[in-house]
Amino acid sequence: MSSYQLSLFSESGGGSQKTCSSALMHVGGLTAALKACMQSALASAAPHLSRAQLVDRMNEIARQSGVKITSGRTRLLTANILDKWLAPNDTDDIPPLMAVEVFMLAIGNFAPLGLLAEFHGCKLLTPEEALLYEYGKAKFESKERTRQLRKLESELVDTHKRRR
Repeated sequence: MSSYQLSLFSESGGGSQKTCSSALMHVGGLTAALKACMQSALASAAPHLSRAQLVDRMNEIARQSGVKITSGRTRLLTANILDKWLAPNDTDDIPPLMAVEVFMLAIGNFAPLGLLAEFHGCKLLTPEEALLYEYGKAKFESKERTRQLRKLESELVDTHKRRR
């Protein structure tokens, strides 16, 4: 397991996957950042969805999946609840984790997940980026093995020369 240190002031670099915010924010700012990210993801959804369409789509996904995305006794998401979840200044109403997942599925945008990953010093990779990562890692490991083989070969030659 690798260790890392988060800084309140550090920023990570860009990247090909948009995560709504490049700053690793303090946990106290996570709620507002997540809500703003969800709002931005909804605004960039293609095709554009109205709040009512999004609520219907989220309720349908939750129903089909057999999950509850609201808290308390409320079974169905309403536009009023969604508005509270997307209001960055309203830190009292936080969307449950399952609601964030259903939200991302409903709009086809995983930027909120990218934001959460970034908060922990990680980066989401597309399948193509993951393949490139694996290729680069294998290439690096191959070169490292080649260096080790050359070193061993050199030691063998040196040992052989000393015996003569």
